Amino acid sequence: MLTSIMNGFVTRNARDGVELLWTYESSPSYVELVRDHPIGSENYRDAIAVLSLGELIGTFVKNGVLHRGLVLDLIWMAGLWECCHVIAQDLRNLPNNPKLFENFEALATQ
Repeated sequence: MLTSIMNGFVTRNARDGVELLWTYESSPSYVELVRDHPIGSENYRDAIAVLSLGELIGTFVKNGVLHRGLVLDLIWMAGLWECCHVIAQDLRNLPNNPKLFENFEALATQ
């Protein structure tokens, strides 16, 4: 299953998103992301794909579908979270989003 995820569409976008996010000195805010890469742009999509992929994997780990140790051996979840955690926190502050990306954060920070 992990191999299928890593070869999927979201992961391909997330790879580009990680490269984009690492061009910032630290995790950009959502405002910075949108200023530099407007909503609907390819770069915006790729950056959001990092969060989506992290949440997908985090949810599978939380529910026992994927083994936590295996995931952490193969993917630097803490590094992924570090490059986008401010965006996630900003998105959580929008109305009705307090739990957004919580499974990604839990896996990355345990």
